[in-house]
Amino acid sequence: MNPAPRESAPLREVLRLGTLAGSRTVTLHFALTILGGLLPLGGVYAMRLLVDAVAAGRQATVQTLGTAVAIASGIALLGVLVSAVSAWIGERHGRLVADRCAERMLAQASRLDLAQIEDPAVLDLMQRAGSEAGTRPARIVADVASLVLACVMLLAMGTVLAWLDPLLTAVVALAAVPAVVLRVRHGRRVHTWQRSTAPQQRELAYVSGLVASRSAAKELRAGGWASRFLDRAGGLRDGLRGGAERLARARTGREVLGSGLAVAALFWAYATLGARALGGALSVGAFVMYAQAVQRTQGGVRDLIGAWAALAEHRLFLAALTSFTALEPRIEMDAPAAAPLPRAALTCDAVHFAYPGSPQVLRGVDLTLRPGEHVALVGRNGSGKSTLVRLLARLHDPDDGSIRIGDVELRTLAAAQWRAQLAVLFQNAVALDLTLRDNLAPQGDVAEPLLHEALAIAGASERGAALPHGLDTMLGRRFQDGVELSAGEWRRLLLARALARVLARSTPFVVLDEPSAFLDPAAARALAQRLRERLAGVALLIVEQRPEAVAWVDRICVMDGGRIIESGTPAELSARDGPFRRLFVAAPGV
Repeated sequence: MNPAPRESAPLREVLRLGTLAGSRTVTLHFALTILGGLLPLGGVYAMRLLVDAVAAGRQATVQTLGTAVAIASGIALLGVLVSAVSAWIGERHGRLVADRCAERMLAQASRLDLAQIEDPAVLDLMQRAGSEAGTRPARIVADVASLVLACVMLLAMGTVLAWLDPLLTAVVALAAVPAVVLRVRHGRRVHTWQRSTAPQQRELAYVSGLVASRSAAKELRAGGWASRFLDRAGGLRDGLRGGAERLARARTGREVLGSGLAVAALFWAYATLGARALGGALSVGAFVMYAQAVQRTQGGVRDLIGAWAALAEHRLFLAALTSFTALEPRIEMDAPAAAPLPRAALTCDAVHFAYPGSPQVLRGVDLTLRPGEHVALVGRNGSGKSTLVRLLARLHDPDDGSIRIGDVELRTLAAAQWRAQLAVLFQNAVALDLTLRDNLAPQGDVAEPLLHEALAIAGASERGAALPHGLDTMLGRRFQDGVELSAGEWRRLLLARALARVLARSTPFVVLDEPSAFLDPAAARALAQRLRERLAGVALLIVEQRPEAVAWVDRICVMDGGRIIESGTPAELSARDGPFRRLFVAAPGV
């Protein structure tokens, strides 16, 4: 079982996310942020010198005025330089962290089991994680730097102001607290709202993508569905926008209240300092310095609490990211090198399986695939054939029973070790809008002669040769100069992908789920003949729906209701008045 999603991410993990760009980048960003914040301390003193020099009139020397101007302008120019470099480093740091977080999320998504990726709760978690991963980690270092800077600023300015009037310091500082507290509460409300609306946000992304997708374009237009989905997307946007606007209205009222209190305290302090200056207790320069100290003391308190509140807010919003990356697959993908697997039969023994929240799909499947044997699996739609293919590829483990090679249970192996022994064509195999070469060998590990051989077995050599750039021709219409293929041509290429894996890795087991889909009967017969000849010696399980596609195999297994209910050679089953004969004779094409 995976742990429940966290309410708040551990502070150590949040800080670690901010360092994904590398320690040198983080250190430089941190140092420049603090330096840029400390420069105003010198600016305050330089401004006092300048104002006092001007206020002294003729009594001030040119040298005194020049020194004050030189100090003030030097600090200002240094501030401009530090600010510009800091902005550049900060932008670079943000991009690097965003990229690293995206890489981490994609890597984690590729590790998870198929059952996890199909789980709506995990998808909601991934939606929330992805919405924050691009920006929040990059802001963590800046907020930590702001926290340190605020401490330094508050200590320096607060000390200056407290030396003049401790009560004034306390009033100004405490007046900044309510605005920050209200901000923290608003952050928690936003987090709660985003968490509760994750399913709606994911549905909006899906519906919007569906309207704009190429795969659904034909049916959307032919069936007139577009307006329905546009209305649905609009309704979801209206609901989400309404919730966001209610939060924004509430935040506005609270900000006015909190900021109003801080402003009132600030100008009360200005009035107090002004009265002392008019009474002669403070020079004009001292008044300016203390007025700036008042402002920066209040700002320091606000920044200190605000930076801490920001870290707390990051912990809330990044809980989804840290929870998602903490998920562990139930099927171990990688493990220490194990002994070579035996050349033995692949056996399903009383295999039961059900998808979460659904009735059982497999109800005690018994099936043996011996080395070099060619077996066809046939049955009506919904009988469990494609689900069994998933289990053989170890995308799921049985709920009960076992799948083993020889005496070794697949669940005791690393998934990668088993999958290296298997080439599989799924019923809904994905076509890539990339080059023909990428479609045939997505890992890029198959030599070109083997790609051509795989195309020949799949019956796609002529189509491949006719492409303008051969293996480097872009397929599909997503990118410029892409060549579109028919459904049958795509199916041949997807079959060639599985066959290329067989040829390159000499995989002892091959599972093909409806390789002749979208092919006419003559093409299906020709394909069957090539598979029989070129896969001799390989254990092959082929799922098919047509008699001409299975007449050549060694054995046929008929599946119904999640069980193997009949087995025999094609001749035996054709002669017998049983499920196979009724499937292909009484209801041909089912």
